Amino acid sequence: MAEREAAPQSNQEAIEALASQEGGEEEESWLHNFGESLGLGAGMVVTDILDMVPGWNEALRDENGAPVQEVDGTKREGDLDLEKRHKKVVGPRIAAYAEGLEDGWWKDFMSGVGEGATEGPGESYRREAAKD
Repeated sequence: MAEREAAPQSNQEAIEALASQEGGEEEESWLHNFGESLGLGAGMVVTDILDMVPGWNEALRDENGAPVQEVDGTKREGDLDLEKRHKKVVGPRIAAYAEGLEDGWWKDFMSGVGEGATEGPGESYRREAAKD
């Protein structure tokens, strides 16, 4: 019978053991990817909910009163106006928080959450535009 590795002694050791299992040097860790997916989903949900909040669902206009053509890297598509809720607000804050963390599993996870949440508003806009 083959010998098994000893089970981790604590939850912290289990998390660290899982976090150290990466796919390769060029790939992000699974924790980062999981955080990114979670952040993207949360960012899209929050963006969609903000459609019901006065002030956040107002069309963005330039200095001449015309609809803006781009906000935070998201380009206007068709006749759908870019709104205040499509700006990147929380994601960059989470990413900045993650930058200040010590290397390890929490930083890896939170940097993924920050990346995903940063892309959430733009992805939400693109999906809305595709429906029209």
